[in-house]
Amino acid sequence: MEVVNHKNSVPSLAFIKNRSCNSFLTPSKIRILTGSLNTNIQQVLRLDTSGTPSIDDSKVLENLKQLYGNSKAIIVSDYGEGCISSNIKKELRKSKIPVFVDSRYDIASYKNVEALIPNEEELERTINNTVISFDDYEVSAQKLLKCTGAKTVLVKRGKHGMSVFVGNKKPEHISAFGDNQLVDVTGAGDTAIATFTLARISGANAITAMKIANIASGIKVTKFGAAGVSSKELSNAVGLNIRK
Repeated sequence: MEVVNHKNSVPSLAFIKNRSCNSFLTPSKIRILTGSLNTNIQQVLRLDTSGTPSIDDSKVLENLKQLYGNSKAIIVSDYGEGCISSNIKKELRKSKIPVFVDSRYDIASYKNVEALIPNEEELERTINNTVISFDDYEVSAQKLLKCTGAKTVLVKRGKHGMSVFVGNKKPEHISAFGDNQLVDVTGAGDTAIATFTLARISGANAITAMKIANIASGIKVTKFGAAGVSSKELSNAVGLNIRK
């Protein structure tokens, strides 16, 4: 972490070294790709290895409160690895700055946040309803809005694009950006929530923020590994597509 901090000027205040949990297995993801120099290379399989550590949430809460004053938004990326406790969720409900949440297994437990950002599978599992048509999306998303008190639900629909739901307003659906020639989906969801959050706190409405996030994710999946999307790449693509 010190290397990352030094190289990229990333504040390391909130990083916690859990020395008390020697048996903790750092989550890893092995992605199996197929293809050759003359064909499209795509991911066909992913093997995950992880463990659930025992984390003292008092330190997380302490760092979270220190970050409030210098932050314009909070992004919660909850992969169900044991870091986000019920106490932390309660603290997030009191936040005076907007909270944006992507949670793999427990998104309905986040109450009164600015936006929930599930994918299709997470939405189906949470609402216990198969999502096929746009009508299904609307019913399920409205249920999620109602049971959580969230202001917005942004559904990541993979190759089908994204859908955004804001209160009782008419939902907006957009197709995926790009030519659907996926290379690696690693980090696409993280790219989506980061870009959506940045757009929203910069003044964009939810629909415009969705369009920008959709473009950023579309660029990311054309790259191998956990690659980033540069501001120049995004700016060029947005300039050509945001008005469509």
